[in-house]
Amino acid sequence: MNENLSSNNSDENQSRENWTKRAAEKWNEENVTEENFKQIVKFKARLLNAEIKNIDSKYYLQAVKSLQDKKSLYIQGKIGCGKTYFAAALIRDLWFSKRCTEEMINRGKYPWQNFVVYHDMLNLLQELREIYQGISRNVESAIIDECSNCDILFIDDFGIQKVTEWNLSIMDQIINNKYNNYTQLILTSNIAISKVAKNMDERIASRISEMSELIYFDRDDRRVG
Repeated sequence: MNENLSSNNSDENQSRENWTKRAAEKWNEENVTEENFKQIVKFKARLLNAEIKNIDSKYYLQAVKSLQDKKSLYIQGKIGCGKTYFAAALIRDLWFSKRCTEEMINRGKYPWQNFVVYHDMLNLLQELREIYQGISRNVESAIIDECSNCDILFIDDFGIQKVTEWNLSIMDQIINNKYNNYTQLILTSNIAISKVAKNMDERIASRISEMSELIYFDRDDRRVG
């Protein structure tokens, strides 16, 4: 009788493994698509097709290793040197390389749940300020929560915003949440972290420094010349 029970359990386990394998394969086939990438990542049109093959491999290898080590990225360089394109290409590469696994099926957690949230710095602050001035604060909290809880928050043009007490409060809240949640940031900026400390806030700069790998784009403006 024990042998029969053992055989039944083995058959059930094998059946379950087969089912989860098929479920993972089916999920990947249906969800790893260009359309889903566009809908979920919500990049600007010019960034949707950014390709990692157009990026110097030294930057790519440094960035991938850092992200694998659960570090954030602070991508600094001159205006027009390709920081934003690089970050977008990196996220696109991560998106299409991620796959749903059998373990994820069993846990009910899939690769693209809360994967990445993208914001231009000025537009993010403007959106939050308009909500704060005329609509429910609950919506403002939802945006901050989305930024705080996603796996990767990509903020473009970090540091160019006007320094006000309200702006600093918002950024401090988001970055401190990322820090405490052990989730990652990808920040592109024209300014060094030392200037973030001097011009914005030492606490914000300290958090970013501790969390992040600095990638410095030593390239000239590609848009002119």
